[in-house]
Amino acid sequence: MTVKSNCHDTLEQPQAYKRRRTRSPPTDQPEAGIMADNATADEDAQTQRKLKELNESTISDLEKIVNDDPTVDLWLSLREASRKYKTERANIVEPPAPIDAVPDETASSEVEKNRHIALPKHIYPPEEGDVSILWPLATSLAELLQISSASADTTKEERRAKSKEETSQRGEDKQITISRAALSDLLKRGEVLSQVLQRAVVRIAPDIVVKVCRGTDVTEAANLAHIHACTSQTDKIISVPETLGMIQIGKRSYLFTTFVPGVPLDRVWANLTLAKKEHIQQQLNSFFLELRSLPLPSKDGFLGSGDDPSSFHCQDRRRWLRTSAGPIVNEAQFNDFLLTEAHAHPTLVELIRSCLPENHLIVMTHGDLHPRNLIVNNEEDVRISGIIDWESGGGYPEYWEYVKAFHMALLSKDKDWHLFLPETGIGTFKEEYVRDRSIDRAVN
Repeated sequence: MTVKSNCHDTLEQPQAYKRRRTRSPPTDQPEAGIMADNATADEDAQTQRKLKELNESTISDLEKIVNDDPTVDLWLSLREASRKYKTERANIVEPPAPIDAVPDETASSEVEKNRHIALPKHIYPPEEGDVSILWPLATSLAELLQISSASADTTKEERRAKSKEETSQRGEDKQITISRAALSDLLKRGEVLSQVLQRAVVRIAPDIVVKVCRGTDVTEAANLAHIHACTSQTDKIISVPETLGMIQIGKRSYLFTTFVPGVPLDRVWANLTLAKKEHIQQQLNSFFLELRSLPLPSKDGFLGSGDDPSSFHCQDRRRWLRTSAGPIVNEAQFNDFLLTEAHAHPTLVELIRSCLPENHLIVMTHGDLHPRNLIVNNEEDVRISGIIDWESGGGYPEYWEYVKAFHMALLSKDKDWHLFLPETGIGTFKEEYVRDRSIDRAVN
């Protein structure tokens, strides 16, 4: 977690004050000066108390989650706790200025500097390692990254035309020249929207964000491109970011998309009225009805997502991410995939497998419906401006959206979120959820 640099100094001030008070004050010290010292000491003590309470409450919240379910996947809870902790600690160490205060030029620049979270070194492009294009780059992005237009012109159709052998060597035949310094500078100057462990999302231009992570999975880029291709010439109301390109540098990938203005719903949900929550639910119902009416990403009938037939795969995020070894053509194979690497007794695994239906419709799915992935205009105007994070999406059985969304809702800090799931849009699959919990215990 990133802590402001003046925190250490703030914590040491009470000791310095204590040393000052052991000496007799100068006889000519104005009474106002003594009162100011007393006020400073009170403020320092209050800051220490608040920091102590924040640490204790953060640990207590995590302990409660583990006590409720000792095998719970802590990934999302830790991510949310990290975001909340950084915000609350920053407000304690350096409270925001009053609204009616008029900061001077120096204070204004300091606020601007502190608005950006320092990125860990591993988020920046490595000095060594091949650079390749994983998804064609928009002209504006290529110029921003100082990439020659010829290198960025590789199209999706050209990739699909390659044989399986050529596709597996994609990193070798798409070598490009990129200014790593330009990308590093964009990341350094950008606005960090989120950063957890090996991943970060940074706004590098007014209308461009980049998602940094390990690996070369193009699922999110492919899903966004598919939705835009299906809706660009229609009046459908599906609002998602647009894929601008994706590159790989060494073992790290950089996915560039358009920026969705607004605020994540999880930051304002607790303050919303019942009417506004119901309005969000109605919007989501319409959104998911439209989404599920789209054709599947694969023309060959494969489940999941990918950018060419050989790369299609399914994903299942639980305690860790599991990815199918190859394309999956029906729900029976999908069920087999869900129980791969199960550590439960083989008889129990066979019993669970025999209870899994194989006749669900396969529909376009987001796969991670949660308030943090829903962007609204603001707390007063809760119109949804976009839905982000499509890395778990693709063609999946019709129950998949509900099962994943309902489980995440139970883990959410917003305890009433599950009451506002868009069940008209995604359906209600309670039996499938119970079966999925059995799968979870068998494989985790």
